[in-house]
Amino acid sequence: MTWKIEKVVTGKTCTLHLSGRIRTDHLKDLKLALGDDLVNCALDLGEVTIVDVDVVRFLGQLEKAGVTLLHCSRYIRKWITKEVDTG
Repeated sequence: MTWKIEKVVTGKTCTLHLSGRIRTDHLKDLKLALGDDLVNCALDLGEVTIVDVDVVRFLGQLEKAGVTLLHCSRYIRKWITKEVDTG
């Protein structure tokens, strides 16, 4: 399964619905889709199946910057926490 990104803007809030396998080489496209206003953005990870370590680190950085992670699977959440704690 390839990855997919769908951007939904409601008022000042932006939600990116992500699905599939997200790899390091997808981060450039994800950064472009996010834009500069991270505080008003959320990532819906409900349909994400697999991520790599660079993606996990990036998600942790986004969360620190104010991006909300919605429907984050348990394994991704635990991995983000581990990376943040050891980073």
